[in-house]
Amino acid sequence: MQETFSTVLLLAVTGFLVQQCLAEPYLGQKLGTLSTLYHKVTGDVYALDETTLYVRGFSYDGSAPDAFFWVGTSEMPSSQGVIVPDENGRSQKLGVYNSKDLILQMPTKISAVRWLSVWCRQVAVDFGSTTFGSTTPPSPVKIGSISPGGHGTQSGDVTLLNEKTIRIENLRYDGTAPDAYFLVGKGTEPSPAGTKVPDENGSASSPLHAYLGQTVTLTLPGSLTIFDIDYFSIYCIEYTENFGTINIKPEHKVSGLVPSSLASQKMEVENCETLIDGEFNVAWRISGDGIRFTFTGQRVSGQYMAFGLSGSDSSTSMLNADAVVAWVDDVTPRAVDYILKGYSQCSGIYSTCPDDRVGGTSNVETIDGGIDRGITTISFTRKLNTGDGSDRVYSQDGGKQFIVWGVGAINDDGLASKHTKRTVGDIAFDFGRKPMANCQPVTPQVSTAVKPWPGHRLFGRDNNTFTFRLGPSGGEAGYAAITGRVPWGIAFYVNDILIPELVLMRGQTYTFVIETGDNNNKSSEYHPVYIANDMRGGYKQKTAQEKAKLQVEVGIDGNQEPEMFATGTLCEWKTTGEHGPEEYLTFEDYKRINLKLTCPQSRRSGLFKWTPDKSTPNNLYYQCFQHKYLGWKITVVDSWDEVGENGAAVTSTSVLALLGTAFMLLVF
Repeated sequence: MQETFSTVLLLAVTGFLVQQCLAEPYLGQKLGTLSTLYHKVTGDVYALDETTLYVRGFSYDGSAPDAFFWVGTSEMPSSQGVIVPDENGRSQKLGVYNSKDLILQMPTKISAVRWLSVWCRQVAVDFGSTTFGSTTPPSPVKIGSISPGGHGTQSGDVTLLNEKTIRIENLRYDGTAPDAYFLVGKGTEPSPAGTKVPDENGSASSPLHAYLGQTVTLTLPGSLTIFDIDYFSIYCIEYTENFGTINIKPEHKVSGLVPSSLASQKMEVENCETLIDGEFNVAWRISGDGIRFTFTGQRVSGQYMAFGLSGSDSSTSMLNADAVVAWVDDVTPRAVDYILKGYSQCSGIYSTCPDDRVGGTSNVETIDGGIDRGITTISFTRKLNTGDGSDRVYSQDGGKQFIVWGVGAINDDGLASKHTKRTVGDIAFDFGRKPMANCQPVTPQVSTAVKPWPGHRLFGRDNNTFTFRLGPSGGEAGYAAITGRVPWGIAFYVNDILIPELVLMRGQTYTFVIETGDNNNKSSEYHPVYIANDMRGGYKQKTAQEKAKLQVEVGIDGNQEPEMFATGTLCEWKTTGEHGPEEYLTFEDYKRINLKLTCPQSRRSGLFKWTPDKSTPNNLYYQCFQHKYLGWKITVVDSWDEVGENGAAVTSTSVLALLGTAFMLLVF
């Protein structure tokens, strides 16, 4: 009796510890840590399943002439061994690795060898190794069967293929219940509080169809794993009827017992390529006249991954590209067909828009997706040739096609904002090639807090002239931190400062100089300025009802078009450095090191004067007519006494102008 109690207690404690550890990805069974002998070799080694290793945080300086991953059966690492192909399936000497996570496919079962080494064949030296000892690698676990129940429900063997996947053999159910679903949850008995599990087609939106002895493979949704559940059932939610259950017992949830789902990451589709090391993979499989894609990325809710065919047949070009933008919206996976007719945010035909907003058709069907511990995975399908003029044709005839990709954020309107990372150089894939999995594992996103830049306020009492230009939005440190909204990627610079708040006084006249673009044939070079009680901007994109609610002070004429004086030749601060804005503590540092002002030699500046009066609201915004999320606040006061002293966080235009002039003299 005492022995039985101890066993139960041990299993319960083991289950609790597993739950705590699963804040990180489940990696199967840890085999050891590579010793650091030479060439800075480090890394932790895990068995994902019987034939797949995971090396976490692998480092090696790459300087040896003939080093490989190497396994053998001798007591210690020796020349009597065989090569383990690298993470790309290649048996070539190892290059430089800096804390990379790798999936390695073994040439034999893990249980058949005794050690893993980074071994140099030329000099017969072990640079770092770990011995496995006597180990039983993770393997699928049979947990029983679903006993006969209502509506003819029963099954053969039920197997835990990994921590996310359940296989049910010889499943039978008559399909006639009105509200029956696959359901999992905590506790000894199923209840409506359980979680629906998508069927074998990835759907949980309609009741189960009939099963007549099929073998089905199901994947637990979202971040759910077998360690989070106590039962699997076929359950009628409306009538709270359980048709059949199988329990996932504590002895099934021992860490290292079942394989890790990471072992199948390279095998989900036939081809795979890494676009950003450790951050973004794209995989695909052609079937008949269709192609299925799977995007896997280091993204959270509201952050997108985009991939597609270049707008040019001879190089990588974003212009005229045909791409799919995929993201998880709260808990809903989305994949949207985009056409890139211009470099600006969606505001008409010549911009970056979903196909169905500019006369095309969305030809993408989302299959499945979710976020699991900071990794977003989304699968979708489309035809190789959709017949839609907005879409390009994927070839399976052995020729390479140039591609584009990017990652960024989805804005408040559900549209893609400007990418934060994108394709560099010309990249081409052969989509019809013999299957090759060239992907590195995507690792969970490490959350690092971005320090927001201090905002600026420009006071009309110090200077009554404001010059508007364009520049980078500053990402999460700049526009997003100041406004709380997702920017497109560019924003207004007033007196060469990123979206300062303007503080103006009624009865005083102010001059506005506009150099934000006047080419109305090219959306990316056309940013007319207007002032209104409009928090978002993009007057052109608004409905008649939305426009009627606005109080426009200046910049838009009686025909609801920009005034001529609200446009001017484009002057733009452009990025010259390699570092992102989040790497700088202040906007001033970012601008000084990373930006350069470019203006044409011959230019026309827009110019208008505006005098706030008693009818002017206290709170207004300067905005772009064409695009949303480029501008910021104007605060209108009756007296400067309402404002008080500038304070440390307040920068006057006069001081900034002097500093800017001094800087320009030093640089130019």
